[in-house]
Amino acid sequence: NAEYMGASYCSRIMDVSGDGGVLKEVLVVGRGEDTPLEEEEVEVHYVGTFTDGTIFDSSRAREDPFNFTLGRGSVIKGWDIGVATMKKGEKSLFTLSPQYGYGQMGSPPTIPPNSVLKFEIELLGWKEKVVAASGGGVTYRIKAKGEGWKSPEGSDEVLLEYVGWCNEEEIARSGGPKWVRFGTGILPKGVELAITKSQEFHKGTSAKITCDPEHSIGFGTETTGVCYHVTVVDWNTLIDVVGDGGILVKQLGDSGTYDRCDDACTVTVEFTGRICATGVVFEKSTVKTIRLGDGEVVEGLDLALQKLKKGQSAVVTIKAQYAFGAAGTDSVPPDSTVEYDVLVTHVIPICNLSFEETVAISQTRREQGNSRFKSGDMAGALRKYNASTKLVEYLPTDDTGKATVNQILLLCHLNRAMVYRKQSNHSSALIECDKALTIDPINAKAMFRRGQTRLSLGDVSGAKQDFETVKSLDPTVGEAEQQLQVIAKMQKQQDEKDKKVFAKMLGALS
Repeated sequence: NAEYMGASYCSRIMDVSGDGGVLKEVLVVGRGEDTPLEEEEVEVHYVGTFTDGTIFDSSRAREDPFNFTLGRGSVIKGWDIGVATMKKGEKSLFTLSPQYGYGQMGSPPTIPPNSVLKFEIELLGWKEKVVAASGGGVTYRIKAKGEGWKSPEGSDEVLLEYVGWCNEEEIARSGGPKWVRFGTGILPKGVELAITKSQEFHKGTSAKITCDPEHSIGFGTETTGVCYHVTVVDWNTLIDVVGDGGILVKQLGDSGTYDRCDDACTVTVEFTGRICATGVVFEKSTVKTIRLGDGEVVEGLDLALQKLKKGQSAVVTIKAQYAFGAAGTDSVPPDSTVEYDVLVTHVIPICNLSFEETVAISQTRREQGNSRFKSGDMAGALRKYNASTKLVEYLPTDDTGKATVNQILLLCHLNRAMVYRKQSNHSSALIECDKALTIDPINAKAMFRRGQTRLSLGDVSGAKQDFETVKSLDPTVGEAEQQLQVIAKMQKQQDEKDKKVFAKMLGALS
């Protein structure tokens, strides 16, 4: 108390635990304003004493600094609380009541029960989290944790507030929240890496990011990197739906619901369509209720809606091949890229469909795939076959229903095998054939296609075995005999080639 200790002494004492359990007296003031954060590894020197001044432990005596990760409970509670208040280079004396030390039990034989302990601690420093380790690397310190578990990806459009320095000179300032696309040269490479690779930059997160010269090109110097203070305000997820840039979806925030707009869902959507090149609106604000996948809107919009959830808004950009094509319409010129502003207002999920309805839609998707295949649209056919499979592969059924589902799955595997063969993706075709044969081990068509695929992959022995099995299953399949004749011719040619090589080897030896 003040009467016992003296008023001037008490004015230097801080109650850092709030209940008098951890008292702190600063002996040497530290540098800067930063203090270590949870999950950072700190390095300290310390001397531990009882209230009578007897030393019971000392890293200084061992000449070996002590390292621990802050906030994990790997040290006594008073240390986690006290060290978190220190600045780099600071030396402070902490007085810990038993509940913040070793408690009622103590730590025999060194620490008696219910001991009040004193620790003189010097904070030597801490390790910031590392994203890239080459050179000086890219490190970051989370100053304020955000909310949620998601973080931006490299393709997203991110709303940031930031200030950047190089050699203590300000080099960049957002001037408030600013939308940024990564890879456009607005931010140093290292800053982008920290935000997208650490998985810790959630919405509302503030952090200090330090980059070495290698990750500061265009912003730092040859010998000096940069330091950025960044706050992630929000971001819009950008999705390349089919992977060729033909359908791009910019999700405007997250709806916070789990009602996804999957294929075969019935959705109510508000949208406005305009021509990208001119900004001319060709479809004014329209509300439609559609079943996704049935072709009630242009394909690009249909596929884009399948990336959204109930209550979510988006901007969808669609190139001509997924919109109105080379022909265009009365209001859309030929080969036009179009853009839609979209809001999904209602979703009826596929789980509301009966077994019979789901099977019927699945069969329709396969038929749509067949039409795409005949027209030469292999990518489109594959999407439809995949949609057909997805609708029924986990559908709860009885024995009768299981036979129906297996027939659909069998046909989809066979169809996909044909697509992959057309695309010269023989490895994937072989997988589809094997899956078909798992459902029906004596299916002649699956066996024949596997034989063709094995032959394409150079597995002559396996192909021959498959074609012979097809002949035994269905002697009327003339193509199997033709393939066996091809294999026989190939083997004969190989035998003759081997003989010539062997003869040449013998000649060289003699």
